[in-house]
Amino acid sequence: MKSTMVRETRDLELRDITYASPAGGRVTAYLVTPRGKGPFPAVLFGHWGDGTRTEFMPEALLYARAGVVSLLVDYPWVRPAPWRRALTNFADGIRRVLRKRFAGTTPVTS
Repeated sequence: MKSTMVRETRDLELRDITYASPAGGRVTAYLVTPRGKGPFPAVLFGHWGDGTRTEFMPEALLYARAGVVSLLVDYPWVRPAPWRRALTNFADGIRRVLRKRFAGTTPVTS
């Protein structure tokens, strides 16, 4: 993991990080942590469609002030070069995200 401090206040730390993706390349993300001694609960934020990791920054900063760690990741199709992976078909991209999100769960049928 590579980390750069972006913002530091008496309540929180905001870091710009990258880490190795199991699918290859690097994941770009922001890590927002509350000050103090943990352990802390955590939230993983995923942006909408063509959004970016900044989309839920206001919520992450608010949660940090309440004692919650947040990780805000960029999806592969919006990561900076050379880690960007094109999304050739938006529907396929949504299916990939849903498969990963619900892996190991039982589908609900009506």
